[in-house]
Amino acid sequence: MVTRKWLVWLVVLAYFVAGVLYAVFTPAWQVPDEPAHYNYVRYIASHGRFPVLEKGDYPARYLEEIKSRRFPADVSIDPIRYEFHQPPLYYLLQVPVFIGFGGRILPLRIFSLLLGALLLLVIYRALADLFPGRRWVALMAAAFVAVLPMHTAMMAGVENDSLAELLLAIAMWFSIRLVLGFDEPNARSLARLGIVLGLILVTKTTVYVAVPIALLALIPVGKGRWRLRGWLEGLGRVLVPMLLIALPWYARNVVVYGWPDFLGLRRHDFVVIGQPRTVDWILRFGWHQYLHRYVTFTFDSFWGVFGWLGVFMDRRIYLFLEMLSAAVLLGLLVALFEALVRKSPGLSKKQWFGIGMLVLLFFGVVAEYVGYNLMFVQHQGRYLFPALMAIGAGWAVGLRKATSGRTSMVLSAAFLALAVVFAVAPGAYGKWGVLLAVLFASFFFAVWVLGKRKRWATWAGIVLVYATLYAVEVLAVFAFIVPQLAR
Repeated sequence: MVTRKWLVWLVVLAYFVAGVLYAVFTPAWQVPDEPAHYNYVRYIASHGRFPVLEKGDYPARYLEEIKSRRFPADVSIDPIRYEFHQPPLYYLLQVPVFIGFGGRILPLRIFSLLLGALLLLVIYRALADLFPGRRWVALMAAAFVAVLPMHTAMMAGVENDSLAELLLAIAMWFSIRLVLGFDEPNARSLARLGIVLGLILVTKTTVYVAVPIALLALIPVGKGRWRLRGWLEGLGRVLVPMLLIALPWYARNVVVYGWPDFLGLRRHDFVVIGQPRTVDWILRFGWHQYLHRYVTFTFDSFWGVFGWLGVFMDRRIYLFLEMLSAAVLLGLLVALFEALVRKSPGLSKKQWFGIGMLVLLFFGVVAEYVGYNLMFVQHQGRYLFPALMAIGAGWAVGLRKATSGRTSMVLSAAFLALAVVFAVAPGAYGKWGVLLAVLFASFFFAVWVLGKRKRWATWAGIVLVYATLYAVEVLAVFAFIVPQLAR
């Protein structure tokens, strides 16, 4: 399949149209943490200096009250300041927008949305470089991010996640180019990578995983007996600009919050009192309920639980997404088996190194997520979004394999068997479980039969999947967000 540039721009356009709908129709402050991020921008714009996180900046009862009242216009968001410890770059970039548009929230949301559009382009470019002979991986990965409802909802809010994810993706892209040899490991390319890493350090701590992965990319730089020396030289050329950017902010935090709190996280944990702690939650509800919520709520909120994680989509949509995700996962496992066990040709050692970097990105973000939930009950799938380049690549490979050859035949039989199980013992799924299983069985059967004769059948099936996900993304605005969050 030849991936044409207009297809990439079509993906970006579709994302932006959906994103504008989210930005316009999601009521003010109904994106998680948006009031606190907005207040950070407003503080810099009005005071001309960075804020300091103080005790009382997380008024838990007040926040819960105005959330329950859907943020009425006559109630102030001024006391909600618990993001004041965050690194400053995103907020500095938003200050001109804030001043130019008089502090209106929609232009601030559109700015974040534009950063999300750049993210799609960077993901595409990075994966196109990693898989030059399989550019469909890059296109399908970018399209997956574009049609992910929860991600679009977050990109359409006043949140520093948009800039953090963009910079992380750029760091991954530059690292991949170094590994593959597209960029020479000279002073210019290494300084450029160091600058991006430095910007990451002053944007958000949740994407610091980019730093060790980028430094790992320097390993192939040196050659022969000078391999260690080459790596050390490259390391210095990356670290110097990175630290020059980050150290002033860290020094400021040490002055404000004391040593060793150069990230402001200790002050944050001291201020943010009232979050449900994992130990207390398990003691109250038990391990079974905790693990059940961990899995189900993480999955649901990865795809879309809107507002302050209280606006769910129809349960049948989640069931559809569960079945689709299971099919894609099976496809990915089959593709990995063929690549690793059968040693399918086509990937060089450098490409495998780049794939390993994506794997490290995924597991690094998952480790952060698990670690955070060891302390607090924060089963929010959106915390996995920094790994979307890796997740999107896995999704692309899995979906492509699931809709081709024997895999689609196996999936058709598997879903038909599942329909029988649901019919005999419907449980919580009822007739909709049977219907969806039959639809999936029919879909994969049609792809299998037609794909044996017509190559376009596989791609038609893939397009149908993405079109359906995009319909869900747009539907979520008008069927769930507006009805449930309108004042």
